[in-house]
Amino acid sequence: MDDAFKFTAALDENGILLFTYSGKFDLQEWIDQYRSELTRLFGDRIDRGFPVVCDIRNLRPTDKDWVENADGVFEFIDKFGTPRGRRALITGGNAEAEISANFFIQYRSAVHDEGSDLRVFDTFEDGYAWARESRTG
Repeated sequence: MDDAFKFTAALDENGILLFTYSGKFDLQEWIDQYRSELTRLFGDRIDRGFPVVCDIRNLRPTDKDWVENADGVFEFIDKFGTPRGRRALITGGNAEAEISANFFIQYRSAVHDEGSDLRVFDTFEDGYAWARESRTG
């Protein structure tokens, strides 16, 4: 598995933001790539209403301090902005991704009340269907 971190974003025909993560998480790379991808999609103003499906099946956790990295993510989100709709994290049975996702959810809940509904799913289809409910229901 390639260790180089990569993040991509797309907006699909149903109004769902699709985020794909791969490689070993690197905070500064994530910040740079996230800013670039979301600016490409939205310009200077992020529409905060979109639900998001985060495909983290090929993501490996950082080997650096997880709390420090999570704080860096939240600090950047507070400044740059991020969609506030439902967010499905797709792990696909990747144990490292699942542990990372659950840490992120628990830490966010305890320290940073971001205000979006965030859940972990094993399959892309289940996570996508759940995220899409907020657009259609």
